[in-house]
Amino acid sequence: MTCNAGHGKLYCGLPHIEKIILKYGYSKEHENVYYKRELSAEDKNISGSVSIGYGEKNPKGLQEFRIYFGDKSVGAGEMTYLPQGKICYLKWIYINDSEQRKGYASAALKRLFSDLYKSGIHRLDTDTADSNTAAQGLYEKVGFTEMGHTRSYRK
Repeated sequence: MTCNAGHGKLYCGLPHIEKIILKYGYSKEHENVYYKRELSAEDKNISGSVSIGYGEKNPKGLQEFRIYFGDKSVGAGEMTYLPQGKICYLKWIYINDSEQRKGYASAALKRLFSDLYKSGIHRLDTDTADSNTAAQGLYEKVGFTEMGHTRSYRK
């Protein structure tokens, strides 16, 4: 099963599809909260000491990145450029345990918004486990809008 974001989860607003999946012996495995953030010209003027080093984008649009505070690596992430164009999906972002609660994740996301907007991307989507309230708070703090829930299934 797949979806537009390429993360293999079904949007909860499609109960008719879920009904068929359940009918054929699948069960809900995992539920996530789905977010989107429209990027705008306001995002392109970001300053600060957090920077992002980008790896090569692979043929499927997947790109890893490292998060730096000065010369020190404080985290990493991965995103996918979606085939619809102008939309990117943040697969994950992580701040090293010893560097958490210092504002690096917020600063890194703002830097990411700026870099993506400058490169022609106009929307960033992501999701997180419905139990991960820390990530949910972070995403909402930096301007993501909750779009609903997505689910994965297993047989």
